[in-house]
This record gives sequence, structure tokens and C-alpha cells, in this order.
Amino acid sequence: MKKIFLFISLISLALTSCDDSNGEIKSSSDESGWVQFETTSTSGGEGLQEQFRIPVNLVSVTNLQGTKVSFTATDVNNNNNGYLTWDETITIDKDTKQGYLIVNANTEMAITGKIVIDFTLTTTSNNFEVGLSDGTKTTTHRLQICPLNRSAFLGTYDAVEDEEYEYVCVVTAGEASNEIIISNVYGVNPGTKTHVFLNFEDSEFSVDFPPFEDNFLFTDAEAGEIFVSDGSGTFDPCESVLDLEFSLRTAGAVLTNPINLVLTKR
Repeated sequence: MKKIFLFISLISLALTSCDDSNGEIKSSSDESGWVQFETTSTSGGEGLQEQFRIPVNLVSVTNLQGTKVSFTATDVNNNNNGYLTWDETITIDKDTKQGYLIVNANTEMAITGKIVIDFTLTTTSNNFEVGLSDGTKTTTHRLQICPLNRSAFLGTYDAVEDEEYEYVCVVTAGEASNEIIISNVYGVNPGTKTHVFLNFEDSEFSVDFPPFEDNFLFTDAEAGEIFVSDGSGTFDPCESVLDLEFSLRTAGAVLTNPINLVLTKR
């Protein structure tokens, strides 16, 4: 209720990546050190990317002979079925400190569900360790490939607005193949309908909004018809999360600063 009063008062007035290389190198005179993944995970969408290059770092003073790194691959959901293939080893060339786990994708092949592969570093071709004995270094990397279809986004969502207000939204299918309709945006009425479009062909997984005239939200006793305006956002195809930003306006003026709304599917 406080949020509604605040809104009325306004009317009366717009593959993470952390440095994981800290540790002790045993000697500057011989090849001692360790290998680790640069990041913990990578996500992609079905059919969008033909190759993934997952960085593997060598933390050492020297790499005089070059290094081969072996690894295991676990198909967590048993959904790969040949969509992803990878080289047998990772090569870190002589006098360099980084190599790549190369994963190729058959983008002409349809997938039947989310693919999750856990790659775990196991051994090196010389004296370098895999991570550190205290387990503080990243030696497993998860690669996820997710189906890009609207049906995965239909359902009930927990909504958090501006990291403060919480309510529930329901997402249903719109007329266009990539259109979804979100109920209860701004938490004013479960019967409201806000239209957005998911860009499945965009590797950034962006969200577009139609012109504000097509996104009527509710009628305010003082201001009249209120619309969702100036919308943008992104979505995570693997976790079914929508991160949206928009303002509220009348036909003549913008009434609010940008509002952030994060929707997480139950």
C-alpha cells in the first residue's frame, strides 16, 4: 500500500569471472605451479554458437615445455546425444600461461532438453598440480546449453521489484511465437497484462517491449490510464529468469523513474 501512495504522490509532482589465481608458487627456478579454470560456468542457447572456448590458466613462473591438461566430462542430465563434442586434452603452449578447452556444437541438431556438462581437470603432462590441495581453485567448469523456446518461460514467477517489493506474476503465451504476457506487473492487479518479446536469436538474450500504447496497465483515479513504457531487459534461458526495466507513464508524461523487476520461475 505504501508503494501505491508513493506512486500517487509522484503523479502530483525517469565464461563471471573472478581473479582466482592467488596462491603460492613453490619455486621460480623450476616448473611448479597449478592449472585451473578461469571461470566456473558458461551458458548458451540452442543453435546459437558453434564453438565454446573455455579458458584454463596456468599459474607458474615458467612453462618451458608446454603443458597438456587432461579432464573428465560428465553429462549430468544425459541429454547431450552428440550435440556437444570436445577435444581430448587442453594444450597450454610453451612459454604461455593459458589454453582452452574447445567444445564444438552441432547447431543443426535439435536438443530435447537442457544439456549440462561438468568438465573436471584431472592431470597435467608435467609437474604442475591441478588446483591446490585446499580446494580453493576452480577445477570444475559447468557448460549449459538450453532450449530456446517460449514454453520454457510459461508459468508462475516470484517477482522482486527494485529489490524491495515482492509479489507473484504469471506468464502466459502471446500471439507472436516469441511473445509472452506477464500478469500483475507493478503488483497492482493480478488481472493486468504486460506484453514483452523474447529475442531467441540474440546471443545477449534481450527482451523488447511494444510501444507503450499497447501495454495498458491500470487506471488511476487522478492521472487516468497508466501504461508500461520505455521497457528493456534480458533473460536467462537456462534458469528461466527475466530481468526487466521499465517506467510508468500516462499518454502525456512519464511518471516514474526506471523500475527494475526480476522474475524467477518457481
